[in-house]
Amino acid sequence: MKHTQKLERHIFKLSYTQRRLYHVERACAFILENVLKTDHDAYFALVSSIHCNYAALFTQAEGNLGAVTEKIVNVLSPDEKALHELIILLRNKVFAHVDPTIEGKMPSDIEVRQFAYRLNEVRVSVRLDGREQSISHSVSETRPLPIGIAKIKALVETVRKVVDHELKATLFKRYKANATEGDYVINGKVFSEWRKGGRKGPSLKVSERPARA
Repeated sequence: MKHTQKLERHIFKLSYTQRRLYHVERACAFILENVLKTDHDAYFALVSSIHCNYAALFTQAEGNLGAVTEKIVNVLSPDEKALHELIILLRNKVFAHVDPTIEGKMPSDIEVRQFAYRLNEVRVSVRLDGREQSISHSVSETRPLPIGIAKIKALVETVRKVVDHELKATLFKRYKANATEGDYVINGKVFSEWRKGGRKGPSLKVSERPARA
């Protein structure tokens, strides 16, 4: 892949990473600003979205951050790094999938474990009333306490600073001296053409700026 293509691919990933982090930050803010309780109907959906959107950026996949991941982890404090790893663990074992053995995989550090309100659990209740037997069940879902949400929000703000800086630097490298005035599009169609060996040049220029008088 040519240098310009690599830069544009990086710009594409960073731009959507920046947007994902914005959504995570706003979801955290919504919980905190509206003082949502852990039993609120929307609470689980919000924390699930927070964990899945954040952790997806660091999983091994076509659209992940690649080398930027190491830069991000290197600027995190030990507490932030522990939380970062916990979010990824909970995404993989609780929110995106359901792993009944999660208890044995949770970090032992008290500062980390306080984030989890409760772990996944199904409880079956069997009751006898004379000759009649009744069976019911209840489901518990992992829900971080609000203090955990506040710390996730602070973590996201730290990560966004790294991503913002990297995106700005990459945009500068690609377009500062190597592009004429106009609008450029980077999308799946362009990537597909690169993979097929079709488009040899940079991203598609979709419009020109009016010439200066």
